Amino acid sequence: MFALKYRPANFQEFIGNESAIQALIASYPDWPSTFLFTGPPGIGKTTLARLVANQLKCEPINLKEIDAGQDRGIDNIRQVIRGAHQRPLVGKTKVYIFDECQGLTADAQQALLKITEEAPKDTYFIFCSTDPHKIIKALRARCQQGSINLLPLSNKELGTILKTICDAEGIKLEGLTKEIARLCIFNAEGIPRDTLSLFNKFYQYKTIEEVQEDMKNVDGAVPKEIWPIINALDNNEIEEFIKLFSEMKRGNYESFRITFGNVFKKKLLKALSTQNINSVDKYTKILSMFAEPVDNNLGDIQLIYRFGKTLIERNAQV
Repeated sequence: MFALKYRPANFQEFIGNESAIQALIASYPDWPSTFLFTGPPGIGKTTLARLVANQLKCEPINLKEIDAGQDRGIDNIRQVIRGAHQRPLVGKTKVYIFDECQGLTADAQQALLKITEEAPKDTYFIFCSTDPHKIIKALRARCQQGSINLLPLSNKELGTILKTICDAEGIKLEGLTKEIARLCIFNAEGIPRDTLSLFNKFYQYKTIEEVQEDMKNVDGAVPKEIWPIINALDNNEIEEFIKLFSEMKRGNYESFRITFGNVFKKKLLKALSTQNINSVDKYTKILSMFAEPVDNNLGDIQLIYRFGKTLIERNAQV
């Protein structure tokens, strides 16, 4: 997989969000002991956290990555806290990376407050999150000085990443391969991991038509269970949409919002390209539902409110 094989090994290889990264580099060695890296899935949060650990000269044995979606309870965090207070056998720097930290229980997050306020010497905590609104405010406040929100990359930046990888792999980025690369970039919505995953899958295809057809079945990382809800909303099947939405497995509302927004953005672009005025109007209104971040504490309430507002506005024009 290109995304794993060519993961950036240093800050110079980290493409995108240049001003934020340069500011981070410039502030070294006066870094805080606690960081918070936010942004959509696949944008490079964990990669950036590893680069920070490398800059801090953290030995691999002292780098601990915690999958907060799995190790989310208070008992696991207590083990982390005990380990943080122990001096390392090799080297002096310890780094703890919490991936998808919004998955930590409220008790686990509370338990981290004291140690993040008074971190042991040469010990650093890096929180990575796709849904920072689910992190308790006190813990977010601890990370304020080291907070970086990674934004989707431009097509030019994604093109730079692909060009570098193609050069390393001996792939000629021309003709059909270049067209496939452009299609992958367009469908990745600014996410480097998605760009590389799509290109890894499709770059050896023989025709652009095959790529376009098979890419319909990929469409990024949209879960299969989401498509019936998308189709119901797209077809204005209001009762079915509400029914399916009410039955949906809840959790990461921000990820849900981003997924819906990406799908309907593509539909809007297609409507614009075909000058379908009715569809342009419809998708513009639908996208207004997903334009602003969702407070996870009010997730479904906010989304239902936005849907109701959109529906009322649409019906008022009928």
